[in-house]
Amino acid sequence: MLYTGHLNKISYEHKLRVCVKNECGLTSLNFTYLYNMKSQLKLFYFALTIALAVVSCKKDDNDKPKNNAITYKGKEYPLDNGYVEYYGRVASTGSYNLDLTVLSSGLVVHEVDGEIDSLSGVGNVIYFEVFGTDPDHLAAGTYKFDPDQTLKAFTFDNGAVGLNLDVVSFTGDDYFFVIDGTLKLKTSATVNEYEVSLNCKNSNGFSVTAYFKGTFLYYNYGDSNMKSASKNRGWLKRNLRIL
Repeated sequence: MLYTGHLNKISYEHKLRVCVKNECGLTSLNFTYLYNMKSQLKLFYFALTIALAVVSCKKDDNDKPKNNAITYKGKEYPLDNGYVEYYGRVASTGSYNLDLTVLSSGLVVHEVDGEIDSLSGVGNVIYFEVFGTDPDHLAAGTYKFDPDQTLKAFTFDNGAVGLNLDVVSFTGDDYFFVIDGTLKLKTSATVNEYEVSLNCKNSNGFSVTAYFKGTFLYYNYGDSNMKSASKNRGWLKRNLRIL
């Protein structure tokens, strides 16, 4: 329906409608389409602005460096260094047993003849008995908890976490085994440099996560029988216990 009021009292859109109807010969339907397109363009540019802002925020979050730490019950416990121990090949599966340990600076590793003799001090620790595909290093990939202890590649069957733990008396804030979850490893061109991401649960159902990126020491206990090597090597493995 055509508006017949005074032109000065008509809004910009109404003026445009009169022009389109009387001078340009377009129908009212065409005008409505043009008007809707204009509104849609405004909405599009508004949505685009919001989307760019959200992407920018996400990019900033992704760029934020992660802390080398264990996170448990909302609290962070720092990690500073790590080592890998090679125990040998598993004859039944063809996998290789390499144990992964990450420690905070309060824990001291004592060596005798190039092997770990003992640990001392108080600090934070994560320990995992991992089964991989290479004796010389831990292969990149996702290692899943294996409650059946099949010893297959890309699994782990023992995992422990200690928080402010005295590794001589095994007392501290908390110490527990994990019963479910994954351990993700990324490698780099630098030898024995790993990026470790842990996401697991303990027997009480609490989640524990950890992140560490750095260069690990490597201890080679020989390509001997795994059971024999494990019996005589690995101070932390031999001394694991529940508080």
